[in-house]
Amino acid sequence: MEVEQINLQGYQLYKKNCSSCHQEGLFTDGEFHNNGLDKSYPDASVLEGLYQGRYRISSGEEDLGAYRTPSLRNLRFTSPYMHDGRFKTLDEVLDHYEKGIQVNGSISPHLKEGLKFRAEERKALLSFLTTLDDTKFIQNHSDN
Repeated sequence: MEVEQINLQGYQLYKKNCSSCHQEGLFTDGEFHNNGLDKSYPDASVLEGLYQGRYRISSGEEDLGAYRTPSLRNLRFTSPYMHDGRFKTLDEVLDHYEKGIQVNGSISPHLKEGLKFRAEERKALLSFLTTLDDTKFIQNHSDN
């Protein structure tokens, strides 16, 4: 399969599985979501409540474990991933969404069932995500 076809397939997978939170343009909705990283959240005495997410500010139960959706742009250059850097690679991120979702009371409804990708779909999605990289921008700003 040609690279363009793989990227198109990846784009279609992104639209189906990721675009509800990572909306086109900036590839974020700028909102806060709980993506099932944890089942429970330690109190504020642990790392200043880091794992509680937006709840630390809002005190709303719906914000427990919720973080602002990051952009998918320049993703290859922004590791480690998640608010606490627990995932070193994009493969680990996809592993989480496929088989690591911790269902809890404030999880984003889109993620309750997790995501499922066949091997070729996973490859296509990762390939598409690289099309969102701006290597020229990164190169021009890496010297500063």
